[in-house]
Amino acid sequence: ENAPIAMALVGPGGELLRLNSFFCRMIGYDEDQLIGRNIQEFSYQDDLDIGSEILGNAADKKDPEAASFEKRFVRVDGKVFWAKTSAIAVGKGQGEGSCFIVQFDDVSETKALIDELQVKAWQLSEAQEMSKVGHWWLDAATLEVTGSEELFRIFGVGKDEASLETFAAVVHPDDLEYDLAHISRGLEKGESWDIEHRLQDQKGDIKHVRAAGKAYMNDAGQVENLFGTVQDITERKRADEALREANLHLDAAVESFSDGFVLFDREDRFVLCNTAYRNAHPMIPEIQLPGEPFEVIVRKLAEVGFYGNSDDEVDEIVRDRVDRFHSGQAYEYRMADGHWFQMNHYETREGGKALVRIDITDRKRAEQEVIKAKEAAEFADRAKSEFLANMSHELRTPLNAVMGFAEMMTRGTYGPIGNPRYEIYTESIRESGEHLLSLINDILDLSKIEAGRAELLETNINVAATMESCLKLIEARVKEAGLSIEIDLASDLPCLRSDERMVKQILLNLLSNAVKFTERGGAIEVVGAVAEDGSMRLSVADTGIGIAARDLQKAMSKFGQVDGALDRRFEGTGLGLPLVQSLASLHGGGLELVSEVGVGTTATVWFPGERVVDA
Repeated sequence: ENAPIAMALVGPGGELLRLNSFFCRMIGYDEDQLIGRNIQEFSYQDDLDIGSEILGNAADKKDPEAASFEKRFVRVDGKVFWAKTSAIAVGKGQGEGSCFIVQFDDVSETKALIDELQVKAWQLSEAQEMSKVGHWWLDAATLEVTGSEELFRIFGVGKDEASLETFAAVVHPDDLEYDLAHISRGLEKGESWDIEHRLQDQKGDIKHVRAAGKAYMNDAGQVENLFGTVQDITERKRADEALREANLHLDAAVESFSDGFVLFDREDRFVLCNTAYRNAHPMIPEIQLPGEPFEVIVRKLAEVGFYGNSDDEVDEIVRDRVDRFHSGQAYEYRMADGHWFQMNHYETREGGKALVRIDITDRKRAEQEVIKAKEAAEFADRAKSEFLANMSHELRTPLNAVMGFAEMMTRGTYGPIGNPRYEIYTESIRESGEHLLSLINDILDLSKIEAGRAELLETNINVAATMESCLKLIEARVKEAGLSIEIDLASDLPCLRSDERMVKQILLNLLSNAVKFTERGGAIEVVGAVAEDGSMRLSVADTGIGIAARDLQKAMSKFGQVDGALDRRFEGTGLGLPLVQSLASLHGGGLELVSEVGVGTTATVWFPGERVVDA
């Protein structure tokens, strides 16, 4: 009862015969609730068999040491606890029938602490394996070395071989003196270290390690122990070497650009640029430092007038450049010295930005030359058109006189000429003059339109009547050419608000072309109607020689002739269709041409719906 530990007298079958108050408090029952009950009733279910064999041996040998074991028991409140149990066999005889004096020591807290330490030891071992870091402990007095499992794995030696000599044998011969010197200074002076060196196994394979050490002193200020870590950094070294090689290749690739190249990371910080870019911007080395943000660099450049800007334009330049940088769109800019550059943006896989700056000064100069040439050509064309428009009176007046006098001579207004041959000549003069006047009129009308001097004299014209008057003018030519002509105008064809002279000129040109390019026996059809969209469409179709698809654009161009200059069969300036197109455009309409070689041509002129009015 006076023992400071739980004790009980247990019978041969495990029944509780006597017990002290410590035991009652440990198990949570009163003494009268425990006497006579079997000790196994309070054992944890999974630990029932623990101790049976040991107690049997103790009964035979009366060996208290052999009767020690640990097992779990269950308190009255159901809580499980660990107890270290020691039993001594007592009684008159040995073997069966012996009783036991049993001591119970609650070791639950110790077991929990051990479990916790085991978990932490396992976690530390796992962490060291994953990070490839091992630790070691060196006794300064005995030079005895202990270490973790990862340390032995890194060095490739067994735990039973742990010694300074064993570990030193694995260090690369060229690094051994360097490594041992740090350990010596740690033992003698208490200095710490953090170095890198190599290991070399028996096969000659190399490992790179990072070794760190620290001294621990006693109260007398003397080094008592050294503690350190060793990390396998072979993969990192290989990665660093690969990165270095990649950087060398990258530098070579970047330098191979004939244009400027500059690289920024995903945070818009400057990384590198090539020589071409640096040479074009002499101040760059002082401004673009590694890690410098793009906006800061732009501001520094603007502050020194790099973009040809004034001091008042710095903020505006910075905003503009930053916006363009983030937009990812290519843009052009002009330097203060007159050079032009195009900046192209490319996004890297890591989210950074690569900028390629191309010198486009020559291209810009060429563009300026083209613009100047175009402007000069347009000016010359306008001057020509204005000249021809102004020459209208000067050209027509003498020609009218020639034609008038020729006609008078043909008619014999003031008496006969005398010789009949002169009558033939004067008729030829008159016909040639009419033809020449027609050509001059086409040229002058087209020139006047191009010069912007043509004006519409708008009236509501009867299209059918206008068509009839045009047909009368070419009726003789149609008969002479041996052609048939058919008119198909809608009976309810409305009026057209237009310039009647210009509409006649359009129709006469289309009809004249149809007659000119249709062989004897052919047919011409004239169609007029209002389309579904409200526009008025007037078509002249023939069964003539037609135009190849590749020549349609040429036929529509000014002075364009489908026949070559040396084999032309038809006279004319090539202004008929362009003039029709221009006259229709003045009315807001246009000309459509459909043709096929050997089948014929259909020319359709159309006028917008707003010009179609009720009769």
